[in-house]
Amino acid sequence: MTEETAIKKDPKKTLAKGQYRAERVFARIDRYAAWLSALLLFLFIVSGYGMTKPDFVYQATARLMTWRVAYDMHNLLIIPIIITFILHTFTGLRRAL
Repeated sequence: MTEETAIKKDPKKTLAKGQYRAERVFARIDRYAAWLSALLLFLFIVSGYGMTKPDFVYQATARLMTWRVAYDMHNLLIIPIIITFILHTFTGLRRAL
């Protein structure tokens, strides 16, 4: 392997020290935002199903999620889902470009 190909494959040698640290921070933010977004979307789907099939979800959640709880949760989760989606998208785009 020549020195040029080794430099191209190793991001530490092509980026300055501060830039490499920033890339690691953006990668970590991207990863956490993705997992948080997945969790919020799962809760959003369950709460939406709880509004359409309240009896089943009431039994499946050990009587924790009534129709009213599902309705409130569904309405409250919209903003956090949008925020985590934007955070995940823009940190991923920044790393890709």
